Amino acid sequence: MHRAHLPPALRSVGLAACALLLAQAPAAAASKEHIEFVAEHLPEVAMDNRYASLPVWSAQTGATPDDASTSRARSGTPALTLGYSRTASGELSLAGPTLAVSLQWGHLGRWSTSGFGFYDRETFSGSADLRPLRTLAILDVPLPLPAPARFDSRGGHAIHAGLGLAFTRASEGGRLGRHHWVVGLQAEQVQLAGYAFDYRILGGPATGTTGTVAFDGRYSHITPFAGLEFPRRHGRWTFAPHVLVAVPLPRRGILTQLTGPGFDLRGDTEQVGNGKHFGDPSLALGVVTTYEPWGLSFDLGSTLTQATLERLVHDGVDSNWSMAFGWRF
Repeated sequence: MHRAHLPPALRSVGLAACALLLAQAPAAAASKEHIEFVAEHLPEVAMDNRYASLPVWSAQTGATPDDASTSRARSGTPALTLGYSRTASGELSLAGPTLAVSLQWGHLGRWSTSGFGFYDRETFSGSADLRPLRTLAILDVPLPLPAPARFDSRGGHAIHAGLGLAFTRASEGGRLGRHHWVVGLQAEQVQLAGYAFDYRILGGPATGTTGTVAFDGRYSHITPFAGLEFPRRHGRWTFAPHVLVAVPLPRRGILTQLTGPGFDLRGDTEQVGNGKHFGDPSLALGVVTTYEPWGLSFDLGSTLTQATLERLVHDGVDSNWSMAFGWRF
């Protein structure tokens, strides 16, 4: 019998998929951060997942490696990117589909311009999550906090939407070889609606106390970003490793509402002097693989790095994965 030989690209995908599954195994003794801390990090990680899949690379713009030293990249190239992401901490999660569109239209020497928009709608879920009840946004709470508690999600969703412009400069030669510089700016907003949990305190003087804690709010940012990619073509395939840095401005305070027996309190960490925490700078790594005859791409590199690095960047996140498929028309 003869062994079937898989193409190198398929073998790489298989090995990467195994690595992704191993990366998702939660730590045996994961730390339990307090509820406000984790409620902030779930949508922030979803923002990072979006930055990692911004449609600004050559796979979306149509600036293929063969066009790197000229202005021959196709003008008016539209592209569609569909994806899915899921972030979890303990028994709580934020998951849902992602959508982005982009259009390249113009060249000036080695420079090209593209515009893009995205709309991600993800849903909160989870029950029987055990962690401390604590809030930095509300100073005068008539409960002895922090206190161990159980949390059950009421659902709710996070909508992350934005519009942006990207400018790409194609270069080749020198120490970097053939490469693309990308700089851009986007306006974005994260809307958290119905983002609430029922709680029951499980220990201490307030044992048995019940209520709700909610984190509804709108967070708007202007976000500059810059990146670098190294596209290479091998037959009908293009492989483009890249790195991107995004900095949402300004950072904002966390909004919290806490209810319980006889009280209904609201607060903002910025207003009470406990800092601006929402909107972290982001570093995204990826490798876009494109089958050129179909204009079909998949960023396997971002899928792997988001699954592994985000748990180091954002404490309390047990697992995170995102994937995005792009079609260039």
